[in-house]
Amino acid sequence: MQMNRRDFLKVSIPVTGLSVLGGVLIPKIARAEGSTTSLQNKTGKALLYDSSKCIGCRACEAACRKSNKLPVEAKPEELSARSWTVVKSFELETENDVEKVFLKRQCMHCAKASCVAVCPAGAAAYNGEFVIINQEKCTGCGYCVEACPFDVPHCDESGGTAKKCTFCIDRVKQGLKTACATACPAGAIQIGNREELIAQGKDRVQALLDSGIKEANLYGESVLGGLGVLYVLVKPPLFYQLPEVPRQATENVFTQWLSGIATAGLLMAVPFGLLFGRKQEVEKKQKSKVTGEVK
Repeated sequence: MQMNRRDFLKVSIPVTGLSVLGGVLIPKIARAEGSTTSLQNKTGKALLYDSSKCIGCRACEAACRKSNKLPVEAKPEELSARSWTVVKSFELETENDVEKVFLKRQCMHCAKASCVAVCPAGAAAYNGEFVIINQEKCTGCGYCVEACPFDVPHCDESGGTAKKCTFCIDRVKQGLKTACATACPAGAIQIGNREELIAQGKDRVQALLDSGIKEANLYGESVLGGLGVLYVLVKPPLFYQLPEVPRQATENVFTQWLSGIATAGLLMAVPFGLLFGRKQEVEKKQKSKVTGEVK
């Protein structure tokens, strides 16, 4: 059966159109199935980290690695698919000296999480107040990596899926503390009811202010609908490389998907077009040989 160019276009255009439509509808359906509304800005468990108490021992790093069976990495400087908790150090200039201050970095488990908003497969989703990336659903597209304002998720080089802190969800749901909180010798990490931790954090900030630390503040109470990880800081957020007003990445998500799927559709159509043109050329040459026509 021969197919002319007009017939080819009749077939290819609807196929491309269906691909584009599927690219828009499928992500919506996947998110609807995989995501539930987080209520951690009102209730639920949370973590309070007091940077003024942290001694930089990195016991939380080791505990996280052991609990989650992550490969050993010597003093990681940034979060990665293999390091879900990292203690970063910063130099703080005082009147007489330069002191080191520390900040524990991990997933912030945002109430309005960008990773959940942009995940086309529904892999990044809320499990109660915790944000979890389902490894069986994750396609490794990297949208969550680009969208997160805290630079938390990272794609594993070996498996390709995005990974991050799970808030030790299995432990916490059994009434246990997270691995990092259990290991902290300085009491810098507390796990408990979020509202109670906010009150505790504010009391701690006030104590620091009274002691002369003028820039002490509580970070995360209302950021992105409320973070599941609250910070008592001795300096403004930017000092710790934390965004002061992070925004949820929701704009242009479907536009990006539409563009990507449309491009994929065109790329699929091009080989068929080349194949069709090549077939016509071969048929024309064969006909010339039969009729003796010379071109």
